[in-house]
Amino acid sequence: MLKDILNNHMVRLDIDVENWEDAIRCAGEILLDQNIIENRYIDAMIQSVKKLGPYIVLLPGVALAHARPEDGTKQMGISFATLNPEIYFGNKDFDPVRLIICLSAIDDTSHLDILSVIAEILAQPQNIDDLLNCTDTEEFVNKMMEMENRI
Repeated sequence: MLKDILNNHMVRLDIDVENWEDAIRCAGEILLDQNIIENRYIDAMIQSVKKLGPYIVLLPGVALAHARPEDGTKQMGISFATLNPEIYFGNKDFDPVRLIICLSAIDDTSHLDILSVIAEILAQPQNIDDLLNCTDTEEFVNKMMEMENRI
């Protein structure tokens, strides 16, 4: 399932940003560069956090940025970015964030299977550590595929 949407172009490692907005912007630009979203989708992800708070920080060290399909989605896609140094989003339970995932969904349901796979992978803290220790995007993608195969 991940093999259908995840490749080396969808991953950036050790991004150095100043704040959570820049983290979302950098991770979103991966999708923008692949023509998966429009630029306004990135702005919508940032506005969502400003309006609703740091709810996107779902696990210790992991954030899942997203917006509504009508905010500029062109197709389903997902990007991953590791942050170095880590960034605080304002979530006292799960900050600081080292891994940010951006999701572009075309409707309310078609992305749920992918999210389920990613949730199972990230439910294991060791898997998160393994991903954060990757030294290149190919290694990251290969590890994600291996982890998916173990589910």
